[in-house]
Amino acid sequence: TVQEERLVCEEGDSDVRKRKQPLYPSPAQRRKKHHTPVHLTSVKNLLKSLSQNQHKELTSLFAEHKFVGCVDQTKALVQHQTKLYLVDLTKITQELFYQLVLLDF
Repeated sequence: TVQEERLVCEEGDSDVRKRKQPLYPSPAQRRKKHHTPVHLTSVKNLLKSLSQNQHKELTSLFAEHKFVGCVDQTKALVQHQTKLYLVDLTKITQELFYQLVLLDF
């Protein structure tokens, strides 16, 4: 397969060596974020509440599921282990973005 690459100059090199870097970063590279500590009590409390109310089975389901297909514009089927689940995409999307906003606050 042909992999798109770009040449990137390394910082601080006097001889301007170049190294190959993928044009599109891998998911692991995209996940690397440097978070600054949160100092707002309200945000800390919301994050604490999220952590305390975490549903372990649902977390596992969404971490390990396989997408089967869309049922309609608002529902999809996912498979986890040997079971199929009908997912309400509107509710899941709202919860996902709520958590992402809190984590990136």
